[in-house]
Amino acid sequence: MRKTKFKVKELKPLELLEACKPEEVWGHCANCGNHASVWSCPPHDFDPCEFIKGFKFAYVLVGTVSLVQFNEQKKAVSHYYEERRRINRALLAFEATLPDSVCLFAGHCDACDECSRIQGAGCVRPDLCRYSLESLGLKVSDITSTHFNESLKWSRGSVPEKLLVVPALLCRQKVNPAGLVQALEPR
Repeated sequence: MRKTKFKVKELKPLELLEACKPEEVWGHCANCGNHASVWSCPPHDFDPCEFIKGFKFAYVLVGTVSLVQFNEQKKAVSHYYEERRRINRALLAFEATLPDSVCLFAGHCDACDECSRIQGAGCVRPDLCRYSLESLGLKVSDITSTHFNESLKWSRGSVPEKLLVVPALLCRQKVNPAGLVQALEPR
């Protein structure tokens, strides 16, 4: 199994907010099966821009998940989601070592098998619930193309060579990017 390779960029929150296009991004969110049914997904009861401005640094990661070893789309997609979940857990563990930081998951929160929002109840795992860049209205394709020279590509019906996973870490103190990447390595 090939490991995910990461690039990381330190951005100021205002640089990250250049990709803030909530009307466009949330328009796509409205077509997702998780819309308004997962606490980390829009609509929110807070202003995402103000939330992001509350931090001094934004460390955006682009992980390349290789899928060349898969011939079947179902197995490739399953591997991608397993790897995304592993990365989110590793990022959450890194966040726990850094006061006043919050990670932004790649994809929606996956702390629970079924989110309590579906039943109209409050979040039962607020300690583990995390937003994604998209859920905060940030257009990830703008971030990856502007800061990483990477294009997001979607595959329909065939197995792509790779898929990107794009989480982030918001914090109030500087982080060693190499240490952050190392924390996401499989153990």
